[in-house]
Amino acid sequence: MRGALSMAKPVSILTRGGGTDFGAIDWTALMKNVPAMFALTFFGILHVPINVPALGVSAGIDNVDVNRELIAHGVSNALSGFSGSIQNYLVYSNSILFMRAGGDSRLAGIMLAAGTFAVMAAGPAVVGYIPVMVVGALIFLLGIELMKEALVDTWGKLSRLEYFTVCHPTPSPRITPLTDGWKQ
Repeated sequence: MRGALSMAKPVSILTRGGGTDFGAIDWTALMKNVPAMFALTFFGILHVPINVPALGVSAGIDNVDVNRELIAHGVSNALSGFSGSIQNYLVYSNSILFMRAGGDSRLAGIMLAAGTFAVMAAGPAVVGYIPVMVVGALIFLLGIELMKEALVDTWGKLSRLEYFTVCHPTPSPRITPLTDGWKQ
């Protein structure tokens, strides 16, 4: 059975002359998605100042230049947006997993990028050869390790307010969703 999205007829808002047909835009659907757009923008702005220093602490790097990282993320997101792709996002847990697996050099990063491109070029068929249980176990164990790092290793080192700030993000999206559709 085909999904509703795959059965939908594609609609272009571009005209033959290179202009835009604003009448083809479903403004109601667009307005319903504005809260999600603001939430994604908000998280996109906040993730660098939060995740980059945390990654620096986990990696044992003291001289992290957040301004340089903000500029790099801004340039990469601008290029990504102009090419019609999605935003770039530093995923702390993936970075930690990569570093703990021995990815601590520029060559390792280049090899990861080449491997990622090869999987992307091969298409979704290659993903079927990766056992779901292995991926699930990696994510689960990494989650336990990160929870220990955030909750146990910081016990007694943080004030109560700082510790609340560490613990608060986990249950809060389930209790008070930021956008419709997050709470099920």
